[in-house]
Amino acid sequence: MKSKDEIIDVLCNEVGAAVYAGEYDASLIGREFVHFKGGHYRLLGFARSSESEELMVVYQTLYGESGMWVRPAKMFFENITRDGVTQPRFRPL
Repeated sequence: MKSKDEIIDVLCNEVGAAVYAGEYDASLIGREFVHFKGGHYRLLGFARSSESEELMVVYQTLYGESGMWVRPAKMFFENITRDGVTQPRFRPL
């Protein structure tokens, strides 16, 4: 049986692979994610850049003034290495 962290890694890798293929999973809309620095965010939807047609993630902070942000989907779902630890930039809850 896989641990919760292993399941999260698989989910992030599967989502990341789909994003790299230019696709997205609509079931992620409305899901809460935690940034590797600790902030909580809600994924509101996906959009395409009018300039490059790159797939983007539209998300909202769940703290402070609840600002809305856009980030390239590849970056949103990528793994990052910080202080020798590799982890998802945003991890689904």
